[in-house]
Amino acid sequence: MDTIKKCQNLMLGIAIGDAFGAGYENLSRSEVQEALNMTQYDCYPFESGHKPGHYTDDTQMSIAVAKTLYGMCFDRRNLTHSFLEEYKSNNIIGYSRGFLSILEASKSPEDFINNVVHTERNGAVMRAVPIGVLQDIKKVVENSVINAQISHNTDSAITASVAIALASHYFFYNLGQPSEVIEFCIDNMGGFNPESLEYLAEVSKMGELKPEILFGEENKDHGVPIHGLKTAGAVLYLLTRYSHDGMETLKQAVLLLGDTDTTSSIALGIVQSASEGGLDDFLQDDLQNGDYGKDYIRRIGTRLATILPMEVRSIKRLNYPGSRQSMIVQTLDGLLEILDPIYLTQVMKQLFDQIDYKPTDIILAVDASGYIPAVAASIVTGLKLGASKKADLEISNRIEFYEPGTPNPNVFMYSIPDNSRVIIVDDEIMSGNTAYNAAKALMENGHKVLATVVPVESTRHNSREKLSSKGISLISHTKHDFS
Repeated sequence: MDTIKKCQNLMLGIAIGDAFGAGYENLSRSEVQEALNMTQYDCYPFESGHKPGHYTDDTQMSIAVAKTLYGMCFDRRNLTHSFLEEYKSNNIIGYSRGFLSILEASKSPEDFINNVVHTERNGAVMRAVPIGVLQDIKKVVENSVINAQISHNTDSAITASVAIALASHYFFYNLGQPSEVIEFCIDNMGGFNPESLEYLAEVSKMGELKPEILFGEENKDHGVPIHGLKTAGAVLYLLTRYSHDGMETLKQAVLLLGDTDTTSSIALGIVQSASEGGLDDFLQDDLQNGDYGKDYIRRIGTRLATILPMEVRSIKRLNYPGSRQSMIVQTLDGLLEILDPIYLTQVMKQLFDQIDYKPTDIILAVDASGYIPAVAASIVTGLKLGASKKADLEISNRIEFYEPGTPNPNVFMYSIPDNSRVIIVDDEIMSGNTAYNAAKALMENGHKVLATVVPVESTRHNSREKLSSKGISLISHTKHDFS
């Protein structure tokens, strides 16, 4: 399963689990056993206004975390900004009265940070699943700590946030057997609160369900409490036993009672990231849609995938007369699979966000290979787009440069206004000779080259140093050895 699909499944799993679990929140065991229907969504039993198939705060907060991961630096202020922006654009139910009052009263991230009351509740752990998508396990831990610190800065809540992000990472990357996920979490949480880690170790050793251990003696008859660490324990318990089947995961999450929407949301988000399907059709068919429904969530998942490296392959050319007998092919070429425009534009936005460009600057596509990313960059930035061709045409302001290793190495740039500031865009960079030659020709003709932007950069060549010698920065999304 490709990374885009995995991220879409993760985000949809969060929303489906949330919407389904909301129908059974805080019901007694007898009420759940009587009401549980695995063929339809139900509305939240204690709050008017909630409709079957509609998600709650768990999903909205997870969306905000995902947006911060792919759209900006993951820090306290930006994450808080995402919370406020998402809530104020889509006022949904499900937030606790206290947290809701802070969201509604905050006009800035600083307002929120200054007014939030830190507790051991499960507001941080409910939104930690998307963090597990990060490749670097140190960043998973670091960002899940930040996630908790802004609203639940207590030892147990921080530990819970990190544990769930690590569990999400474990399943997303298929790092081992489900039965070993708790050990994996503990092994990567050295230095965290000893009492919290001891609780997770107890859950790991638990054979049959022991509510007094999992939920605490005071909650053994009521199910999962609104407590971060106990919520994490309940989810980890489910993952070790039922993650082979999404429907069974969902059912067992509800049967644990208590805060069923949070438990179901976290567990199903993690399970679905590692699954091709396994859910009954109604769960996706009847999930809310509209401006902030399943199509929106699917797009969030697509954009979340841009925080991961692209797929890169070296493929043999057939009947090619030049010296480049193999071709580097990557996700944005549209050759390995049909290209998703949301993914494409998000990647180019991330790259151009690193450039201090002006509205009068020009994007230059380097021959046909650079057209797809250059057009996308032009769309997301609003910058004008220039093209280069191997055809030698009788057009004014003609600038020639050399592309080595090709049967027809002469390339021509046309109609670039005098004294322009130019950003070169290509699909990938190896030796850097082509971009270097294009930049040199532009500079010799009075233009300023701001940067070279490529989706994929070779780590086996010195292209970055070569361009730097001309004062040109190289900005790339994915680094690869091109072997």
